[in-house]
Amino acid sequence: MTTRLASNPGSRGNRDPLSPGPAPTGPGKRRRGSLLPEGASQFLMRRATEMGGLCVVLLALALAAILFSYDPNDPSWNTAGPHTAVHNVAGAFGSYTADVLVQCFGLAAYLLAVIVAGWGVRILRHDPPSFWAGRIAAGLFAITLAGVSLGGISAPFGGGAGGNAGRVIVTLIDHFIVGHVGWSSPLLLGLVMALATVALIVVALGVPFYQAFAAVGATYGFLRRVGQWRPAVGPKPASVRRALEPARSASRSAPGSAYEAEDEAYEDYAEETAAPAGGLAGRLRAAAGSALGGASVA
Repeated sequence: MTTRLASNPGSRGNRDPLSPGPAPTGPGKRRRGSLLPEGASQFLMRRATEMGGLCVVLLALALAAILFSYDPNDPSWNTAGPHTAVHNVAGAFGSYTADVLVQCFGLAAYLLAVIVAGWGVRILRHDPPSFWAGRIAAGLFAITLAGVSLGGISAPFGGGAGGNAGRVIVTLIDHFIVGHVGWSSPLLLGLVMALATVALIVVALGVPFYQAFAAVGATYGFLRRVGQWRPAVGPKPASVRRALEPARSASRSAPGSAYEAEDEAYEDYAEETAAPAGGLAGRLRAAAGSALGGASVA
């Protein structure tokens, strides 16, 4: 009698011992070719992403420190002569970097640290922006437009707030508008560029516009609550109340005082609203007394 092996593909007799089996699933299972379980791999990937976001935030803080410690007398490509001391926190590298950014974009250079910090926060929250090339381009364009905006707003004072790039672009746009329209306002140009800068910052951070508007509304509500806040005044301690009681008693007993008039008014109100005593008989006597009093007056 011949025993035949089952031809079912799922049977053990027809399985190739060298073929890979189905991929294991579950939190404690390991994929083929992986040294760690799937849950451990995901945990490590999330921690690595958070470390990357933290590094980006630290980079933004370092950039902000370099810009805030900028000193025009530090060694740079715009200064000549011997230099004995560097005041920048990052040394000569920080002095050269800050000089390039501030000379080119002015106060708008500080916006670079804000945008980089925003990217780091999004990476920390496991929500990194997509299309990084477009985000970086939008960020650089936003910094340029911010320089133009500051250059236009500060044009009556020389236009130095937007750096050399902002001053040059404002001058070119102003000449172009004057040549075609006959009238131009650097201040109006600066305000329009400020709105465009805000829109580009939102694009660079990868934040939806409705979330940006919601954040602006929440910030406005918070500032209103802060403006309306008043410190809560708690009850006075018992020792203070006891110390003030003699003065209150003296003021109440003084003739013609406000406390005396208030007490008399309260007593009149209590007499008018008090229910007659004695139940039904008392009510009848009170009614009869009021009727007799009215008749005698008449």
